[in-house]
Amino acid sequence: MHAPELPWIDIVAPNDPAARQILRSYIDDVATSFYGRAATGEKIDAALLDDPSDDLMPPRGIFMVARRSDVILGCAGLRFLPDGVGEVCRVFVAPHARGRGLGSRLMGELEELALRKSRTVLRLDTRHDLVDARRLYTTLGYDEVPAFNENRYAEHWFAKSLAPSAPTAEEPALSEWNPADLDEQSTVAVTLAAHEQGVDAYVGASNATLHPAYESFLRDVVSLLPTGSRMLELGSGPGDDALFFETQGLCVQRTDGTRAFVERLRSHGYPAELLDVTTDEFGGPFDVVFANAVLLHLTVDDFDTVLAKARQAVHPGGLMVFTVKEGDGAEWTTAKLDKHRYFTYWREPAMRAHLLAAGWTVVSLEQVQGRLEPWLYLICRRRPR
Repeated sequence: MHAPELPWIDIVAPNDPAARQILRSYIDDVATSFYGRAATGEKIDAALLDDPSDDLMPPRGIFMVARRSDVILGCAGLRFLPDGVGEVCRVFVAPHARGRGLGSRLMGELEELALRKSRTVLRLDTRHDLVDARRLYTTLGYDEVPAFNENRYAEHWFAKSLAPSAPTAEEPALSEWNPADLDEQSTVAVTLAAHEQGVDAYVGASNATLHPAYESFLRDVVSLLPTGSRMLELGSGPGDDALFFETQGLCVQRTDGTRAFVERLRSHGYPAELLDVTTDEFGGPFDVVFANAVLLHLTVDDFDTVLAKARQAVHPGGLMVFTVKEGDGAEWTTAKLDKHRYFTYWREPAMRAHLLAAGWTVVSLEQVQGRLEPWLYLICRRRPR
């Protein structure tokens, strides 16, 4: 038997058809619980007008929906308030999808995004009759606090601090981290150590279900390669991408710079090798080098080094395929793993310039809105010098 497909969580506008559908279900559910009888269409319409969700879109907030294929399963919203505060709202899981951890996943996504938006305190209100909701918030570390608004329907108020845990003697506070103070080897080493210690958290926060845009990207890669092509995967992580490519007829050599990921892959019966992309040779020749969400952890100089090593590792005309986050500058962050990791962000013009200098031709460059942030998806071909 195959495991059921995990729901995918997307950020959408409140007026998106999926958002309108799940918001009606949400109002229907809470109104039925409140009045003890089924809510009429008129009451749902009136409630949506009385308490609109129009502000749950950038720059004032966000709205998420969870879906499996075309079925909308749940939602959650977050308002960005002043002074580092985020207000959680519209948390809902459809009755037929409850009891499978989706509420916790939605809250986890909100918390990760809140940290990315410099919101270190989350707060919310709820009603007394919504027992399951109150139990969820308490389980996730939310403490009941005095009323902070005048919502006439609220009977309980909760808050949670998202500030990173106090650093140990070996690990300075986030504010003390400065990429300029570390040499490139240290930058990579600290990030790898974060993954080494946070494998379980990383796997738990990852979605094994391919986002439609990402799956389309992977299929574009497959379309450029004959069956049996050899792929070197940098940063295999949980191994989901390798499994996809193998089902499409490619031969994947799994590698990761994190020993815990390598051991996890081996324990599941997949050959995997420990490989530091900045210091180890790639071997080859391969038909394609693939790196999803790996090169974004490198400094610009290390990125250029990897481009050169990948070029040496593929046949003439071979491919390099990778993804990075779109944006400006670089930073240390504890988002997702609660451990310090380094990120470099890229814009298209700079990316094209570095690829050109390293001997790569851009086959395709897509700007894609991810669950929380924009990404660049790239397919490049080795060109003659």
